[in-house]
Amino acid sequence: MNWWEINIHTTAEAQEAVGEILRSLGAAGTVVSDRDPGQLSTVRAEPQNLVVSAYYPQVDQSPRPDSLVKTVQERLRKLPQYGLAVGPGRVTWREVAERDWETAWQAFWHPTRVGPGMVIVPSWEEYQPQAGDLVIKLDPGMAFGTGTHPTTRMCLEILQTYCRTGDRVLDLGTGSGILAVAAALLGAREVLAVDVDPVAVRVAEQNVVRNRVTGVLARQGDLNDDFPWPADLVLANITAEVLAGFSPRLRGLLTAAGLAVLGGIIAERVGLVQEALAGTGLIVKERYQEGEWVTLVVGA
Repeated sequence: MNWWEINIHTTAEAQEAVGEILRSLGAAGTVVSDRDPGQLSTVRAEPQNLVVSAYYPQVDQSPRPDSLVKTVQERLRKLPQYGLAVGPGRVTWREVAERDWETAWQAFWHPTRVGPGMVIVPSWEEYQPQAGDLVIKLDPGMAFGTGTHPTTRMCLEILQTYCRTGDRVLDLGTGSGILAVAAALLGAREVLAVDVDPVAVRVAEQNVVRNRVTGVLARQGDLNDDFPWPADLVLANITAEVLAGFSPRLRGLLTAAGLAVLGGIIAERVGLVQEALAGTGLIVKERYQEGEWVTLVVGA
């Protein structure tokens, strides 16, 4: 399969918001680098700036690159009203083969430490664990979730605090399966990892096998599905809009003392999620923020 690659030259300050724009338009994966992926050996971004690249599959229902570029440019023009300096804001595109995308990804992603005891290691790299390291071997393929994005990183840090041995965990919007694998390594006895995207489910299954964890089932589905048991922990690293729509049924998915970790929320949209939680019997117990991104821990 071939892909459309959309490249945006922007600032480090705006990179997360730019990435969210690209994912909201259906990007199957993103890469952040200091060079244009199309010219890796020669062309660097302007000083203090970065290139955010997104990948869209060339299938019948996918938008054309010229349409994507136009929409991205329109949304970029709105970012300064949120106090974000966009920088050059230059948007380009090219056609790439899947092999080229994988090469670009591997060039920019290396072992990443998350919190005091967890290390995310690309499957193609060697890593010598330090004492106490909990190592997750990962190949994200075309699915979201490497541990480098603030929303994933916050969820992983929160998991290290709240996931207990014997817990049952629902990972909704599992992407690469990184949170599901982390929960299993932290002692969860059962993890159900759900995603609407069959590609993500396949990637998650491969990462479960890669990490030799047990009790994890990845399946295709959505937030309206029936689930086999109430969860001690629900993980939903999605978007504010989806979380707001999902909030009314969240309490019914949790045990009496269960907690939900809600991520993928841009700071200015936190109120949308909090309003949706009103009247559900759930309250915000903790709020974490990194840059423009917020993750909430909620429970009864």
